Order: sequence, then structure tokens, then C-alpha cells
Amino acid sequence: MEISIVIVNYNTHEHLIKCLDSININKDGIAIEIIVVDSNSPDRSIIDLSEKYKDVKFLFLDVNNGFGYGCNRGVDEAKGKYILLLNPDIIVTNNSLSNLYNYAENNPDVAGFTGLLMDESNKLAYCYNNFPDLKWEMKEAFGIGAESFVNGLLDRSEIKDNIPFDIDWTHGACFMIRKSVYDEINGFDENIFLYYEDIDIQKRLKSRGYRNVCIPSSKFYHFTRSSLTDEGSDKIYYFYMHKSKKYYLKKHLSGFERSFIILANIVAYISKIIMLPFRKKFKGERLNKLNHYFIILRVYTNLLKKV
Repeated sequence: MEISIVIVNYNTHEHLIKCLDSININKDGIAIEIIVVDSNSPDRSIIDLSEKYKDVKFLFLDVNNGFGYGCNRGVDEAKGKYILLLNPDIIVTNNSLSNLYNYAENNPDVAGFTGLLMDESNKLAYCYNNFPDLKWEMKEAFGIGAESFVNGLLDRSEIKDNIPFDIDWTHGACFMIRKSVYDEINGFDENIFLYYEDIDIQKRLKSRGYRNVCIPSSKFYHFTRSSLTDEGSDKIYYFYMHKSKKYYLKKHLSGFERSFIILANIVAYISKIIMLPFRKKFKGERLNKLNHYFIILRVYTNLLKKV
């Protein structure tokens, strides 16, 4: 077995069908196994898929302990030389799998691999970055320079010329890793429920001296946040995004860096609350934004007590 594709599902039945079909169409002659891990989805229609896709191994968990936990349970069953982690809202395209596989086979010094993510409009999506540091966190907290920096990432010459290049981390929606390295670094940190688990595992991969590479010729379509579709999804997103960030900061940054970033975020979101009535682009949704800002502030002020 060459590639074990592990897909963690939570209420994404319709997306999962399209994902599985796209894989089956684009196997490119590679020996592949597919393992779908359902994290106790309230939508039980996924059970019917186990009858339709006989060649797919379905694992039905009786708990939802987060994305990383689900991935680890899937990898426990994997027999492939490589583990390809895919979100169920990913569509595999022609040659995307073979391009990753061929590069991996010809570059034994590389442990992590990814392609590029495209959005529904066929535009390149933000899918990789440098590891979080003081400079980036200041840009993100205050919204100054972050967008232009991301645009620069997506405009690099290697992407235009289809030349593989080294990266720090890529979106966990599509990430391939050597199974031996996955086992060496003990997979995902299950203390992280959602978000930042992908950055954390790649931080540990690179800290062991392994390379992480993006292969631009491999392209995948991604429909973001498909499992968070109800009216409370934004609250879930903001809470877990920043809760997981605080865990990552504590794990990988120094006490000074962590404290500085926390204080900067507190100042930034208090400023956003003060300025909210004057921001025309949020007219009609100011109450929702206010709730989101308070959620984020609660996360950081709680962390401040523990630094």
C-alpha cells in the first residue's frame, strides 16, 4: 500500500460523497486505501455510505474529541507508506495525487507534502504560511499588513512556474506525511480540539530537521468550514481558533513572546469594540461582531491569568 487517505467527517455527508468520488476518479494507478473516520456526527446519513463505498473503511467513533483525535484513530488503521490527510470538503483533481506521490518517492529528505488549494471560484486560496511569531501576530491582531503579506505568499514565482518550494506549514485540509515520521512525532496533539493542530504537527516535524514542501502542480478544491454551517458556527470558529492558538503559543513560544502577543490581542480587540460603531462595513452585523470580539477577549484574558 502506497498512500492511506484519512478523512475525518463531521456532518459533511454531501461533501464527503464528492470527495470520495473525486479520489476514485483520480487514483492515477497508485495503490490507495481510504479510511473515513466519523466523529460521532449527529447526521447519521453517513452510515448509508458504508454500503455504497465497499472499498472504503469506515470508523464510527462514539465521541467527538476533535480533528486531531480523529486523524490519529484513522492512522492507527493505516497501512500505507504515506498518510494523506484530507478534509471531506476537498475535491481531488487530475494528477494531484500522482504529483505528490512522485515527488515524495524522488525526495527522501522531505517528510511533509502538500499541493495548492483552490476556492469555488477557481482562485488560489490562502493555504500556507510561516510559523506564528511576533511579527505575524501583530499584523493579524491589528489587521495591518496581514492581507498584503498573504497576497505576497500567493504571488511567489515558484507557484507561477510550478516549482516545488519549502514551507513552514500548510492547511490541514490537505497534507501528506511519511507514515514513519507521523509515528516518530506521535501524530497529532490530541489536546487541541480544532484549529492549529495542523500547524503544531508541522512545527514538530520541522523541529526534527525534516523538510515540508509545497508542490504547486498538485491542486485541490476546498470548500472551507463545511462542517460549521449553523447559526452558531462563527462563535465556534472564533472560540476554538483562539483557544487553540493560546495552547500553541504556550507550547512553542517563549514566555515573553506569549505575553506580548496576548496583550497585543487584548488591546487590538478592545480597540475594535470601541471603533465598531464607526465601521460602515459592519453595518447590519455589528451585534454579531461584538459577540465575536467578546468571545475572543474572554479567551485571551483567561490566558493572561495563566502566563
